[in-house]
Amino acid sequence: MEQQHIKTTFEFISTKDELPPTSGTYLTMNASGTMITTLPFSTRHQVFNAHDDDDYASFAINVAYWAHIPAKLKDVMSELRQEVEDD
Repeated sequence: MEQQHIKTTFEFISTKDELPPTSGTYLTMNASGTMITTLPFSTRHQVFNAHDDDDYASFAINVAYWAHIPAKLKDVMSELRQEVEDD
């Protein structure tokens, strides 16, 4: 894969103010800002690290902030996953 540079701005939203409007994968950050990762969000359970088709949200993770993943970044993530699968 060619070296790529992606310039983007993430607008993190406090989970105290708002939760994601739809189920899906989001960029998340802990309260201290020391860890950023992607996690699934379930609107059924209203928690991160759960899926709507799960009976229970047993492994919910406390998230302080979340952001939508920009389309450019989603494309790069898909390409990287494909490269790993091909190896």
